[in-house]
Amino acid sequence: MKKIWFGVCLLAVLMVVPSMVMASIVNVSRTTGFYDPYYGGGEFTVTGDSFSIQTFCLERGEYLTVLPGKYDATVNLYSSAVAGGGVWHGAETLPDGSIGDPISVGTAFLFRAFSDGTLSGYNYAQGAGRAASARILQYAIWGLEDEETVALGSNAFYDMAVAKFGSVSAAKANNPLGTDPTVLNLKNLDGSSAQDMLYTEKQHQSVPIPPTVYLLGAGLLGLVGMRRKFKK
Repeated sequence: MKKIWFGVCLLAVLMVVPSMVMASIVNVSRTTGFYDPYYGGGEFTVTGDSFSIQTFCLERGEYLTVLPGKYDATVNLYSSAVAGGGVWHGAETLPDGSIGDPISVGTAFLFRAFSDGTLSGYNYAQGAGRAASARILQYAIWGLEDEETVALGSNAFYDMAVAKFGSVSAAKANNPLGTDPTVLNLKNLDGSSAQDMLYTEKQHQSVPIPPTVYLLGAGLLGLVGMRRKFKK
């Protein structure tokens, strides 16, 4: 019985930790990356408690209206963008019964390389070179997500993804659900849709666990100790 009680307490802690980590208020700002008054998008910085990540937009029809600004962020572990903004390509019924828009394997491939600092041809140095690289990568992501075709033109990153998987259709195939990278769903503080952005598992693990979670865990373990004492 003691083992069962301890297991229940431990399970409660494990259930609380992901929910606390996956949803929080974050600050979003534009870096030196691409900005276009019509298309928007580009490289953004998302910061929370003691973490900072660089990411790109997934949706052409969703917008971050305040920059820099605060947004409600949730990590979608099923790599599925949330509907909103009027442009929502590739929506389908997912295995868990929800409706979503999975990211493509091509997008996943490019963003993992970008996040690792190994994306060939991407200028990571601050300045105009990085702005140009961010612009091209954003268009490549939109193209692979069937969100944008007008501005693709000759796009080295898009072509890289197509070459990696052998064809356009193969590069646009769904990234396996629940695998890295995932999606950071951003909402305005009033609950309305803002934007969906890419999020790698490595970045997810960098988000610190709030102190309140540790206190809760300590309290539950304390209850286990008290129960053992009174059972003697």
